[in-house]
Parts: sequence; C-alpha cells; structure tokens
Amino acid sequence: MRPPTQGNPTGHQDPDPGIDVIPMNKPSVATYVGLAVGVLAVGGFLVWGFSGRPRATHPERAGAPSAAAPSSEAPPVDPATQREHLAMTQRALAAAEEKKRERKSAEAARQDEASASAPFPPAARAPAPADGARPAAAPGPAAPAGDDLDSLGDDIAAKLQ
Repeated sequence: MRPPTQGNPTGHQDPDPGIDVIPMNKPSVATYVGLAVGVLAVGGFLVWGFSGRPRATHPERAGAPSAAAPSSEAPPVDPATQREHLAMTQRALAAAEEKKRERKSAEAARQDEASASAPFPPAARAPAPADGARPAAAPGPAAPAGDDLDSLGDDIAAKLQ
C-alpha cells in the first residue's frame, strides 16, 4: 500500500483511507440533457393543454345534447304541469307542518302527564338511593363537589343493578 502523501498514477486523488466511501459514478451530460428535455416536454404539454383556445365540436353532435352530461337549462314545462307540481309541493308542506304540530302536541301531553304524576318537578327530586348508599345530606350550606359526584355514582350503580 502506498503512503497517503503519494499521488495516484491515474491522476485522481485517493480518498482518506479511514473513511468508508461508496463509489459513485457522476451523471453524464446526456443525463442532464434528458432531464431538461423531459421537463420542457411536460411544461409544453401543460401550456398547450391550458391554452385559451375554444374546444372543437363535431358538427353532427352540435345540436343534440348528450345523454351523459345534463344540460344547464331545464326543459320547458307547460303552465298546467307547473301548477300541478306547485299544488303537490304545497300539499306536502302542509302535511309535514301538520305532522310536526301533532308531534309537538303529543310531546306536550306526555310532559304534562309526567309532571302531573310526579309529586315533585323532575329537577327537585332527590336521586334514588342505592342499596347501602349514604342517606341524602340535609339541605344546608353548599356540599363539597365530591358528595355530588358520589351520589351521582351511587345513582348510576343502582340503575345498573
């Protein structure tokens, strides 16, 4: 092996012997030319595709609308058909409003029935005690937040059993 101070007979400098080097070939000029031609081709195609020229139409299809693409205009409808459709729409809306009113009145009747059968309004009722649960605290100063959470947990546990 030659000492690192001596030159390479091919004229290239040797890499540092302590460094692992992966030998790579530099790309040739043809690679760069090929890349440039490819980029120019794609750019030219995009410019040509987005240019503002009008689309060519075939004369045999110019008058007939295509079945796949809907036209921007609705076909003309005679006034009698329009009145019929308008009347059907108004009847459907009136029926929907009537159902909504019936649903609201049934809901209100259920609420009234529930409030009449309950001795206290739902907000004033105490939670149902669970087996072995603590008795409800007497009304007084504000209870700590932990007591509220415990009673809530007891109520949920009682419902699950």
